[in-house]
Amino acid sequence: MSIIRVDKKKGGWSALPRSLFEDDKLSLDARGLAGWLGTRTDNFIISPSGIRKLLGIGKEKYGRIAGELQRGGYLERVEGRDNSGRFIWEFIFQLVPQSVFPPAAGFPPTVKPLAAYPPLTVDKTNNRFKNSRSS
Repeated sequence: MSIIRVDKKKGGWSALPRSLFEDDKLSLDARGLAGWLGTRTDNFIISPSGIRKLLGIGKEKYGRIAGELQRGGYLERVEGRDNSGRFIWEFIFQLVPQSVFPPAAGFPPTVKPLAAYPPLTVDKTNNRFKNSRSS
């Protein structure tokens, strides 16, 4: 199971940074998905299959776009476990690529441990992820 979280704290943007759309390492598709994710709220959570369904894109196309965003430093993959102990992958989207602000300790940048984020629960009535602190 995988989820994507949006972390707008990195870069402090209230609007989308122009540099996101001028990043020539990203295809137009990747810029579009990044722009779409960038307009979501801070507590927005969705699965990759949810994105594919909402935006009408296939698994291969989504994989290519997500790979571009990862290589560009906009999307970071973090392994964790859900409340029942199952492995999950969280993808943290940031409007500013990580390589722009490398940590003092060295490269590659690290992400906060999964425990720093609110735990997820699955709402069985509509089979969606829910942030347990925002319910």
